[in-house]
Formats: sequence, structure tokens, C-alpha cells
Amino acid sequence: GIMVCVMGAYEVLNYIPVAALAGIMLVVVMHTFKWFSLKMLVACFLPQKQRIALGLHVKVNRMDMVVIFAVTFITVVTNLAFAVLAGVIISALQFAWMSGEKVEVHELERSKDKLVYAVEGPLFFGSRMPFEKKFDYSSPGARQVEIVLNKAEVYDYSGLAALDVVGKKFAEQGKVVQFKNMNLGAAKMYIKSHGLSENISIDGLEASDLQSMPPWYATWQQEDQQRQVALRKEVLAEPEQQTAATNGTNGV
Repeated sequence: GIMVCVMGAYEVLNYIPVAALAGIMLVVVMHTFKWFSLKMLVACFLPQKQRIALGLHVKVNRMDMVVIFAVTFITVVTNLAFAVLAGVIISALQFAWMSGEKVEVHELERSKDKLVYAVEGPLFFGSRMPFEKKFDYSSPGARQVEIVLNKAEVYDYSGLAALDVVGKKFAEQGKVVQFKNMNLGAAKMYIKSHGLSENISIDGLEASDLQSMPPWYATWQQEDQQRQVALRKEVLAEPEQQTAATNGTNGV
């Protein structure tokens, strides 16, 4: 009946007492608010022993309670639209923070000639900084580094930038880096923006993935391989030049 009055017969509302309308709104508010969330709020900040003693088995993640409290408070202060927007933003930041901690780097091989790493987890703006700190850039001896990405997901340009920084740091230590088994989506993202990433070289794409590449990919791949060969020769030649220089000095 109220919906009909509001949508079409609004003149009828003039005959309804204001006190009755206020009562209706109060009832709506009382039924809209989730009163059991107050128990969740209390349980969220109590130690486990006290929760068991009080029978409060309703504990949830504290960040979830932060979202609930923020949405409730902002709704009271402003309106529901702003509150929902704030809740979405807080939840998105929480998800990005938690996902950023899931990236892992495992060392598979360490020899005098080569280092092999395997990367697991998402690579994006939230995981970039911890990812860059997980490598041993100054490892002595090894001149070649392979980073396997078959269990990694590159979500945005920040993930590619993180790979580029890793390649650059290894190059500064005189090492050649090869990124292997990058998934198709990440490979396409890199190829389209390869002018922004000078220290990334990919390898190990499947034949089915190569068929879905753009027509110019073959030409670009040849140029990239030539660049990597030249870089590899330059890096690997440095120790020989240093050794020759040392021997010459000792001879004098």
C-alpha cells in the first residue's frame, strides 16, 4: 500500500499521520540493521578464552569488522551510497594487501654457472616491492639466471615493471636473465609494451600460444633473440677480459 501511495497516489499520504510514517521508518531501520553484527564486533576483540567462556563463536576477520563499522558509521553521517563506496574501497585495498603477500620465489638450482628461480603467485602493484627483494642479486660466480614463471600470474604493468627491475639488478651484477614459461596473457602484455621493458627476455612459450600471437611477433622475436645473444656475449666476455688484464699486470 505504501509503495502504491509513494509511486502514484502520493496525495493519499496527506491523510496519513506523520507519527505513523515515522513509526514505519523506524521499523524498517530496525529490520534492516543486522543486530547480530554487534556480537561479531565484540568477539572480534576478545581473546579466545573469553570468547569460549561467553559462547561467542562468531569471530570473523578484523578487517571485515572494520568494513562493517565504516559502512555503518558513514551511513549515519552521510548516506548509504557513500558508505557502500567506502566499503568497496576498503575491501579492495584489503584484498590487494593480502594478495601481495602471496608471491613466493623458490631457488631451484644454484651452481657456479647458473641460478634457477621459480615464481609463484600474483605479480601486480601490491606485490611488486616484496617480489623484488626475494632474489640474491650478488650471488658470486653464476653468470646466467633463469626465472620460471609457469606458476605466476602477471596482472598489470606493475608486474612487468617488477620483472624488468629484477632483470636490471641482475644485469648490474654482470648476469644474463631469461624469463621462462610466461603464460600467454602476460606474454602478450609484455610484447605490446616491450619498448618499456629493456631487461626482459621471454622463452619457453607453447606452440599453441605462438599461433595466437600477432603477425609481427616473429620479426620481433628474432630481433629480441639477437639482442639477447649480443648481451650474453658482452656479459660473459667481461670475466675473460678481467682475467686477461690481471694476467698482463702480473706479467709486468
